[in-house]
Amino acid sequence: LKMGAEELPMNYADLIILNPNGEAQMLHRKDTDEFEPNVWGFPGGKIEEGETPIEAVKREAFEETGWDFDNVQELESIENEDGSVSHYFVAVRQDETPCYPIDEHDESEFMGVEQLEKEKVILQQNDRFIHLVNEAKEIIKENPMNEGDKFKIGDVEYIVKDGKPVPFSDEKEVEQAVEEKDEKG
Repeated sequence: LKMGAEELPMNYADLIILNPNGEAQMLHRKDTDEFEPNVWGFPGGKIEEGETPIEAVKREAFEETGWDFDNVQELESIENEDGSVSHYFVAVRQDETPCYPIDEHDESEFMGVEQLEKEKVILQQNDRFIHLVNEAKEIIKENPMNEGDKFKIGDVEYIVKDGKPVPFSDEKEVEQAVEEKDEKG
C-alpha cells in the first residue's frame, strides 16, 4: 500500500496452533526462501488488502497447513520496530500429528517452550514466541471449548461432546440412534 510517496508497512496475522500437550505447531522455512530461510515460525503471513486480521489468519493457516480453523481466538497484537503490526491468534488441534509442509516450508513440528528457546526462529524472536505460546496456553485454559461448540479441521466438522471433539457426522449418528431407540420404546 502506498500513501503519497511513503509506503505503509505490511501487517501480519499468525496462528499459534496448540496440541493437547500445549506445544505449538511450528513450520520450518526452506533454505531457498528469500525471507529468513532455515528458521521456524508460526503458520501465518501478510494481511492482504481488504482482509481483516482474523480472515487473514484463517486463510494463511489453511494455505500453510491444509487445516481449516473456524474456532480461533484473538491473542494479542504487537507493533513491530518497522511500524507494522503482528496480530496473533490461538487455536487448538486435538490431533498431535504435525501438518504436512506446504509451499515455502520443508518441515513441521509441534514444539514446547523449552525447544523454542533453542531453535532459530523468524527474526530471532525466541522470547516473543515463548511469551505468545505461554499466553496462548493461558487463553485456552481460561476459555476451553464448551460442550456443543462446533469447529472444522480440514473437511471434517467436529462438535465438543463430553469435553472431547467428536466428528459431527458421528454425533448426528449417535443422536439418530438414540431417537430411533426411544421411538421403538
